[in-house]
Amino acid sequence: NFSMVNALWRRPQQDRDRLLLNPIVIYPEKVGQEWQATVEGMTEVAIEFSDLVGERAALLLHDYTFGIKRCLRSLLSLSYLKMRRSRENKVLLSHVAAAYHSLEYAAMREDVESLAQGRVSPKLVRKDLSCRLVESKTTAEIPPVGGGDRAQPRAIQNATQRALLSMLTPEMRALLSKLDNQASPPANAVPKAQRKPAPSVENLLGGAARFSSREKKDR
Repeated sequence: NFSMVNALWRRPQQDRDRLLLNPIVIYPEKVGQEWQATVEGMTEVAIEFSDLVGERAALLLHDYTFGIKRCLRSLLSLSYLKMRRSRENKVLLSHVAAAYHSLEYAAMREDVESLAQGRVSPKLVRKDLSCRLVESKTTAEIPPVGGGDRAQPRAIQNATQRALLSMLTPEMRALLSKLDNQASPPANAVPKAQRKPAPSVENLLGGAARFSSREKKDR
């Protein structure tokens, strides 16, 4: 409950020391084996969810829930209702998409999209969705390059990026594209030459005098 943490953070020092001592911060799950196991565990409760298997289904469910188990439980329940109303026997990805855009999921959808926009810019995340308790890592605790998220397949990274961009408004996508162009100028860009200052009357007269003296010496 990050909103409660933010409220407690504004309390006096003695309250913060007592209430915020040794906190346990629970973050949403990332795409991977742990998330795959979570999806499989929740979909095994009914045979109607048997088609929601594989990497594609797990990735879509993560995009629609941001890895929050509470959102996943609600999304699967709404998907099941969509399936029953359409008189079908299996919950399909189309039912999941319809549940995501439903009125019942509107509040959670707003939270998920706000968190997804925070991947592009942390300033876009609402304060009640961000945790102020950030662990300070030393150099020895930082994982080496090549591990963690970098080990994910490129296809998953591209799919996640496309999903995040699709959640942005056209104005935000245009602003992001403009920032990317400013951050990485084209390699063939030629630096502009600096203009020389305009010659003054004194410079012209001095040059004429030096030219005249050289001409007399040559003669």
